[in-house]
Amino acid sequence: MGRRVIKASDFNRQQTTTFESDVNVNRSAFGPAMEMDVHREALDPSMAPAASTAHQPAVEIDDFTTKLIKYIPSEIVAAYITMNGMVEGNPSLPEMISWLIFIALFIITPLYIWRVTTAPGESVPYKQILISTIAFFIWVFAIGGPFEQLDWYNAVYGALLLPIYTLMMPILDR
Repeated sequence: MGRRVIKASDFNRQQTTTFESDVNVNRSAFGPAMEMDVHREALDPSMAPAASTAHQPAVEIDDFTTKLIKYIPSEIVAAYITMNGMVEGNPSLPEMISWLIFIALFIITPLYIWRVTTAPGESVPYKQILISTIAFFIWVFAIGGPFEQLDWYNAVYGALLLPIYTLMMPILDR
């Protein structure tokens, strides 16, 4: 399972169908799906041997749960949890460090999602990037993070916002 959300509209772009066995995903130390090598048969089905296409399963449209998993920027969330834990464990650090961590990861999120979801020759999934970036913001808001330093912040706001947005994420990208 790649990180890109697969929708019905992705199949309407061309008549060409890409099969799972036609795509070779190379993973590097920097994250999943950094490059994709597509075989000739995926670009032009007439070039594939007749016997080889019979056993190849078609790529399926993502269901609600799969979309939800792909929208959550889990690598960014893990980085935030790690860095925030180090800051909270050291009370001698200024409170501004929490804001700097949040802002840095908020800026990195769209760049990272763009990198792991866009293969050469494919369109950029702008909606998925936006939805994932907002998801990171709302997730940090829900757990408090640097927002706890603000006078108006109440944990109930995040507790209400998080499940509503979580349920809306797959609906927003139709």
